[in-house]
Amino acid sequence: MENIELYILWAIYIFVWALQMLVFADVILSWLRLAWANFRPQFIANIIDPLYVWIKKVIPTTIGPLELAPIIVIIATQLIAGTIAANYPEINALFTIRL
Repeated sequence: MENIELYILWAIYIFVWALQMLVFADVILSWLRLAWANFRPQFIANIIDPLYVWIKKVIPTTIGPLELAPIIVIIATQLIAGTIAANYPEINALFTIRL
C-alpha cells in the first residue's frame, strides 16, 4: 500500500475518532444540563447538530424523551473505524503503544 493512501486513511480514522469523542462529550454535557448546568460549547453544537439534523431527516430518532441520534452516530463511527482498522493493520499499528 502506498504511503499517501495510508495517510489519507489515517486522517479519516483520526477524524472519525474525534467525531466520536465530540458525540460522547455532547451526551455527557446533555446529562449535566438535566442535572444542574446548562452548558454546551458552541463549537460542539456547530459540528454535531448538522449531523444530528441529517440523521433525523433519514431516520426518525426520537422515541418519547429518548434521542437516538447520538447512538446512531456512535455506531456509524465504530463501523467506519472498525472497517479501516480491520482492513489496514498498518493504521491500527500506528495507535499501539510500543515500550
